[in-house]
Amino acid sequence: MDLTGEKNNFFWPFAAAIFLSVLTIFSVKISILAALSLIVFFICWRRDGAFFYFLAAYLPFQIALNPAAGVDLASGRILILVLFAAVLLKNGWQSVRSGGKTGIFLSLFLVLCLISLLGANDYWRGIRKVLFLASIFPLMPLVVWFINDAKKAKKFLDIILFSSLACAVLGLIQFISQFFMGIEKASRFLSLYIAPVFYGHSFGRLVVENPSWYAEVRGETIMRAVGVFPDPHMFSFFLGFGALFALSVVIFYPKRKIFSFFVFIVCSLTLFLTFSRGGYLGFLAGVCALIVVSWPKLSVKAKKLFRVSLLAATVCVFIWGGPVASRFISSFDSNEGSNAGRLEIWREVVYLSRDSFWTGAGLGNYPLLLNPYENYRSAVTSHNLYLDILVETGVFGLIAWIVFLFYCFKNSLRQIRSEEAITRVFGAGCFGFFVYFSVHSFFETAIFNPTILAFLMIAAGLSASLNHNSPLSSLRRGLGL
Repeated sequence: MDLTGEKNNFFWPFAAAIFLSVLTIFSVKISILAALSLIVFFICWRRDGAFFYFLAAYLPFQIALNPAAGVDLASGRILILVLFAAVLLKNGWQSVRSGGKTGIFLSLFLVLCLISLLGANDYWRGIRKVLFLASIFPLMPLVVWFINDAKKAKKFLDIILFSSLACAVLGLIQFISQFFMGIEKASRFLSLYIAPVFYGHSFGRLVVENPSWYAEVRGETIMRAVGVFPDPHMFSFFLGFGALFALSVVIFYPKRKIFSFFVFIVCSLTLFLTFSRGGYLGFLAGVCALIVVSWPKLSVKAKKLFRVSLLAATVCVFIWGGPVASRFISSFDSNEGSNAGRLEIWREVVYLSRDSFWTGAGLGNYPLLLNPYENYRSAVTSHNLYLDILVETGVFGLIAWIVFLFYCFKNSLRQIRSEEAITRVFGAGCFGFFVYFSVHSFFETAIFNPTILAFLMIAAGLSASLNHNSPLSSLRRGLGL
């Protein structure tokens, strides 16, 4: 297929004009969205590599589109699909290889989600969820395709660090603003200017009506750090990704140590200010796991530095971290209100899953088991990713997801044993994030947040890419390691 030929230069604009004219009959908004998508497609065709890095930097800040009433569409989903289509048409199937067994089980999970709809009460609800997953899963093979040499790996590392820092700083500004503007004004700003832009009109209205922006700390109500995310828990997932990746750079990549340590501190501090107890547990598990698997590769000096840093962090928590520490300790109190409620929900989900143990009740249909008239934009979840998958897709869906995560761990762990520093950076960062994600997912369902799912696919793609390229050819020569 050659878009530069004379015949194609005539055909494609003509076909696009007819396509947009037909769409205009149904919806002007959809027609405009399609026109923008075509423009992006031709940009991707010409500069697919540059657009891939732009996409990675844009995903944490992606705005929401509203092509139709009641429909909120994360713009990153469209960009992923457009880039995927351009790469596929330009380079063929070899450009979107699955990433080995990781990709196979990810694809199997999507198929099982589709099969679960055979017994669903609301097919359309499930189809929308399947389309959501299918629009973001292609990001994994795109990462495998593009991160294949030293220059690209270095550039991608910079994007991760800078975007994580930018998100964390925005979250800090939002958190601090309540002490100057007051909680009411700060909340109003989020409701009027952040929610409609970054969450969408329908979902933004749901978030504003049922906010999780506040926490009770020592008898006082404070606003938690949320940044441009809909709730502090989703924000903490992203901050965990950034902080753990920065920590892996500190450990293995001497050329980025000072800046990366700064990124780690800022992301960690902002994560603490989300007051997400699941985030605390996930972050602690991720940091400990990353250090344990990296320990054999550390020098004696680095080991001493870690011991001193751990002691300093402990002292800081005791002196200034009272609210954070008390919030963390309350995670283990089964009599605490939200903990008791969550345990009751889990028992209920386990009971409901028995009726559809093998095939599930249908993706997205769990809320209907509690209330047949529940709206699609329901905030009802089991607050546990694994139980959500079990009750909606059945035991085989849960097994497929767990095996997918298993191969993610296996690939990243293999890279940590590499002799090349940059390979260990990606391996350790991905391993730490997979631990964080797995632990925090016991308390939240994050795979239906477009940003979090996108960065899970990025991590899965990085580990699969590193594994396939064993490791990225020319890294040592290109980075001077």
